[in-house]
Amino acid sequence: MKRCFLIICIIMVLTACSNDKIDKKNSHTDNVINNNNVDNNNISDGLINNTNNDKINNAEDEAITQFKGILSSANTPELGNSSSTLNNNGYICSYNETLFFRNVNGDEYLYKKDKSGEKICLIEKKAFSINVLDDYIYFISDDHNNAICRIDIDGGNFTILSEDTSYLLLVTNDCIYYTDEEGHLYQLSLDGKELKNISDEYCAWINVYRDYIIYSSFADNLQIRGVNINTGETVQIADYGLSPSVYEDRLYFQDKSGSIDIIDLISGERLDYINKWGQKISPTRNGIYFSNEIDVFFYNNSSKEVETIPIASPDPRYEIDTHTNVKLIHCDEKAIYYILEINDKVNLVCLNIETGELYSL
Repeated sequence: MKRCFLIICIIMVLTACSNDKIDKKNSHTDNVINNNNVDNNNISDGLINNTNNDKINNAEDEAITQFKGILSSANTPELGNSSSTLNNNGYICSYNETLFFRNVNGDEYLYKKDKSGEKICLIEKKAFSINVLDDYIYFISDDHNNAICRIDIDGGNFTILSEDTSYLLLVTNDCIYYTDEEGHLYQLSLDGKELKNISDEYCAWINVYRDYIIYSSFADNLQIRGVNINTGETVQIADYGLSPSVYEDRLYFQDKSGSIDIIDLISGERLDYINKWGQKISPTRNGIYFSNEIDVFFYNNSSKEVETIPIASPDPRYEIDTHTNVKLIHCDEKAIYYILEINDKVNLVCLNIETGELYSL
């Protein structure tokens, strides 16, 4: 396990972007996506296949159909941020019409922006995995060796809840879940006083669904699994999957071909297959946003078609060119947020889907 983690760290150093403002520790699972041997040139554009398509008959699809669904009467708890956003570094969280975000365009500190448009620094701490719930802000702080921290929603009463070196934080109204530097999964009480180990596997891209945590297992060839929070019982969902993201009762993930699979978590049925290379998957009620590091796409649930979202920069200092890298980090029904990386320049951009308005945060 430690040897695997060491190799992952080495890959991170070799493949990290030249911009020092994006902390390498915050993207420790991204190297898996970038090194998963998916050939983007071999993926056909815009072809959507439903569950009647012949592709479902291959070996990987057969493994998926063995999953019979998660049998649980528990309700999914209230979450401090969406799993898809947290799995994309968690630089943004929307709560009560206020946006809480890492100021990647500047000092990297934790800021907020409300309906008035005023941008306010809440605390001079570099934050990621941002969660907001019940008038508290939870985050992982680069300034404290990736410790789990909490402040009041107005920025006061800074508290370190856990000094464990953490890489992904997901807060519910009941407790906190996080992964440490070896990918082990823990449950922590909201006051930081009680700790429970959930799994000693290397768990990546964790999602809370009912009374299960769904994740990709680095320890077992990136199988997608679910572990029962109370009993520790595990269920295999798919033989292989990157960036699993749960939205309502559906699971979205990138398969070995680089395309996106959609599974019903209750029945185990495969609902859709998007034959287009995609990562940074962000499901919404109307459809799915995803990117390939160059473009951002939207899969419409109704039309079953994929469209390309025009990407631009509102700042003339960040003009789109052939060296531009696009990272989709947060989506909702009204807007998408993405990071533009152009050589050593970084810009966090909001695109209003309804009006087309574009601005930097």
